[in-house]
Amino acid sequence: MKLKLFMLGALAALAVAACTKDNAPAGTTPGGDEVTVAGASYLKVNFVTPGKLTTRADAEGDAFEYGTDAENAVTSGTLFFFDGTTQVADPFDLSSLTWNGETTPSIEKASGIVVVLENPLKNPTSVVAVLNASLDELGLSKSSTLDEIKAVVKDFATEKTTEGKFVMSSSAYDGAENDVAAKIETVYDTREAAKAAPSVKIPVERVVAKVDVQEKADGATMTANTINIDGKEATVTATIDGWWFDNAASTSKLLKDITGLEAADNDAANFRFYWAKPVPGTLKHGALKDAKTGAQYVQENVGEAEKDEDGNVTFKNVTQVVVAATLKVDNKAVALVKYLGTYYTEEGFATKAINIEAQTYYTKAEGETTTYTTVGENDLKVTFTDKVPSGITLKSYEAYAKVEPNDPSTKFYVKDATAEDGFKAVDNPTFGAYVVQRWQDGQTYYFVPIKHDADRAGVIRNHVYKLTVNSINGLGTPIPFKDVKEIIPEIPVETETYISAEIDILAWKIVEQNVDLGK
Repeated sequence: MKLKLFMLGALAALAVAACTKDNAPAGTTPGGDEVTVAGASYLKVNFVTPGKLTTRADAEGDAFEYGTDAENAVTSGTLFFFDGTTQVADPFDLSSLTWNGETTPSIEKASGIVVVLENPLKNPTSVVAVLNASLDELGLSKSSTLDEIKAVVKDFATEKTTEGKFVMSSSAYDGAENDVAAKIETVYDTREAAKAAPSVKIPVERVVAKVDVQEKADGATMTANTINIDGKEATVTATIDGWWFDNAASTSKLLKDITGLEAADNDAANFRFYWAKPVPGTLKHGALKDAKTGAQYVQENVGEAEKDEDGNVTFKNVTQVVVAATLKVDNKAVALVKYLGTYYTEEGFATKAINIEAQTYYTKAEGETTTYTTVGENDLKVTFTDKVPSGITLKSYEAYAKVEPNDPSTKFYVKDATAEDGFKAVDNPTFGAYVVQRWQDGQTYYFVPIKHDADRAGVIRNHVYKLTVNSINGLGTPIPFKDVKEIIPEIPVETETYISAEIDILAWKIVEQNVDLGK
């Protein structure tokens, strides 16, 4: 597996004015004239992005993907200044800055900011940055401690992945102050001295990860599945429609937690740590309604490793990619039913089920003579439902197929040798009902866990996971009802189906993963 990382950008280069007319510090001229403020301290900062964004294994080729304009845009932010874990100066509100006349400046260009610290309790020794999130949104105050900032757990994905809303925070690595804070060597008494001094480098990461699913360049290999449908040989293929996440984290920590993790994942020289601790919280399942094409964003989620008695490692609660597809015969979608190992079209299954009832039930026609006729498709229909009687449990890929009258007022009869004309009416006929696998309109899915590297499954913030589908094998897992609100992925019993894919990770470090669907 090749690991590459989702990258904010290189060292930035954008000069900004440190105040505006509305909130100029005492001693400055409205409009941001660069004069020294009595009792203030000064500091110049650069936002930087992690350098060599690889995992423990060296990446092959280009491991970086620069963010899009929307992913890089910065509309607000806060700098927190600490001595140890205690704030010693008011947080600096970056939203007050004029970013070189740009409405939504890029984080890849943001540096050279001269920060004014008015009457700090003492000179700070470290700084933490949060971009595109306000104190109110984070539930923080101007006096919040570093421990309180580290404790922030929020949903940083929902409605937070559009231009100017991607939340970014200080990169966590072993070597930063308290794991996340950039060290401040010196603060200065004048703006001019701060401008002339080296900048404090503040490495920042997006809190979310980015996942993209695509077919290989010449198209995924669609294995032709030759099966009997309605008793006739047919070749079934699958066409990819989109994809969604399973086990997507509902929340994330504002600052990545690396406490107690292996030193082998640390890369202090490049401001990176290539793993994270799990964040307690709810994992969300998706459904067909969530299927999209192109890149999507997800919050950090680390798979929990489990070993069986043979030493094999598996992961539970891992974020997965679920690929939606349509089964086709002769390039047309085909609605399939599988019952007792045999495949039918929905129409073919209905014919089979109604023919079984025709062995028992009749309808009556009265005229000059009375005739009884075996029931047929004019009298009965098959409906599919997820509502089942007590004692029956459906798997997620199953439906309950019920034979029912087309007209509830129809009277049905059975043979009765004791009756005058050999038939008697049945007040409450019991028609057949079957637990079947059903692909409504040919809808199916395949799923694959997102692997961070060869040995671990999970998604880590500020990475791009590029999953390339190489092939699709088998008929996938049936989607019996397209409007179902939640699907918990599983492979049907006694079914060989898999996806073959390859993941490539970028930083925005890229992780590439090639997969064969159905495996």
